[in-house]
Amino acid sequence: MAGAISFFFMYLAGADYLAMQALFLVGLLALAWRRDQHPNNSMDLAFTGCFAAAHLYQWGLLFFLGANISLRLDILGLVVLDLFLISQNLLKTGRFQELKLLPLTVYALGMHVGMATLAYTYPASTLIPGFAFLAWSILALETGRAAPKWPKFSHEAAQQVQESFIQVGILFLFASLCCYVTVHMQAEMLSGWIPLRMMAEGLSLLSVGYWLLYPVQNDHFSRFTKTAFNALLEVVLALSTLTIFVEMPDMWRPLCWGAMALGLAFGTMRFSWPRRLFSYTWIYLIASVGHTTFVTSTLTMPLNSFLESYYIPVILALATQFAFAFLAHHKQEAICASAPKGMTTWIYRHPALGVMLPIFAGIGAMLAFNFEREILTLLW
Repeated sequence: MAGAISFFFMYLAGADYLAMQALFLVGLLALAWRRDQHPNNSMDLAFTGCFAAAHLYQWGLLFFLGANISLRLDILGLVVLDLFLISQNLLKTGRFQELKLLPLTVYALGMHVGMATLAYTYPASTLIPGFAFLAWSILALETGRAAPKWPKFSHEAAQQVQESFIQVGILFLFASLCCYVTVHMQAEMLSGWIPLRMMAEGLSLLSVGYWLLYPVQNDHFSRFTKTAFNALLEVVLALSTLTIFVEMPDMWRPLCWGAMALGLAFGTMRFSWPRRLFSYTWIYLIASVGHTTFVTSTLTMPLNSFLESYYIPVILALATQFAFAFLAHHKQEAICASAPKGMTTWIYRHPALGVMLPIFAGIGAMLAFNFEREILTLLW
């Protein structure tokens, strides 16, 4: 233990030198091998202390130096060392049975990669970290999927590594979405000929969709992991809604909401999509009705071209709303049998009140906003 402490302080004294950085990484690998071959409390404490201190020291460098940090061998080499120790299963718990080094090392690896990505890419462009986090999330997902096939793992160790990589991937995915909301959404539509914002939106939707289409299901996953997987559906809907708000002109949004309501309802009945989507279909229908009624009524009707008016998108939005109403009436029994119990079931069990009434109320209000009183009574 005393030798390990002396070794770490020697590294701190010469941490700016390339040879000392390489020597420290080799020393950590030797400690891990020695601990694996001759496990005891002293070796456990020596390796764990040096390993944790190395990560904390380098995280401090990445956090406090940030954009001023240079490309260092120990920062990049620690990523390779973490991956090697995990893949070769050199992090058995030894006599510290309560210390689960495998998942902790996976979390440390994810933290290290995330901080290094921010430190080395953010100065070049504020847009790069978001794209990089998307790539790391997919890579973590595929690594977790492949973990049970690694030959040196027991069944329990493989499950720990798999879930840890899945959790790290989910955190990277949510970090990329935060970058999209705070950075990419504020970016210009085009940078030269490259549609940056649309690229960010498309890649984000594709990445979350990939997680949804190719999930890693395991009954032994923790409650956090299962909840995060279930929340990906709401993430897709929220991201799609935000994309429509950002990219679509105001008068075309009611059509988008109606199309989403119709598409979600049809897809949930036709495919094995989660049944809670029926609740969101009604929310999108009400959004389409409300947007058609109040927002498009404030637009000015151009005189030079009928095609530039808001009547065409309004008519198309109304068509999607009535198509949804037809679907709700025609498939009433099937929807009620599979929809979540409660308010959603009541809405679809009484489609005349839950679906048709909002549509006709919206049409009546829209007519009131757009026509004079002399003909309004006739139209009603």
